Amino acid sequence: TCEWMAENLDLVIQSVVPPTHPRTFKETSNTTPLAIAALLFSAIVILFTICTVGAMWHKYRQGAICRAAQIEFLALLLAGLFLVSIGSLLLALEPSKWTCTGSIWMINIGYTTQLVPTMIRVSGIIKIVRASMRMKVVKVDRKVLLT
Repeated sequence: TCEWMAENLDLVIQSVVPPTHPRTFKETSNTTPLAIAALLFSAIVILFTICTVGAMWHKYRQGAICRAAQIEFLALLLAGLFLVSIGSLLLALEPSKWTCTGSIWMINIGYTTQLVPTMIRVSGIIKIVRASMRMKVVKVDRKVLLT
């Protein structure tokens, strides 16, 4: 068996190794004009959205809707979405050690920050439901929820 393998080694290698081996890689650049235009457009849209939300927030901050919406939680939600959008912009850049690491961090921290207000509100609702089972009135302080 060993002698047969030694005599027929070329046939065995040809049957196992694909004909395109060794592969060659061509260096290509991701900085095409279309990619740069898309990156700039998305950055402008993100900044426009942030400015619009900030202006509306400032204008209606004393209104009943903003007080009921709990501005602190909206700020956490928007901060999380902003970090996710920054992470997606980093993915569109030329791949490097820093852009890959930064995009993963920004996306993960952004989604975590985005989910925090929902979890805090759910915990407040659970606290109210438990108190209602004992027929007690409970006041949920937002500062306590955020700490």
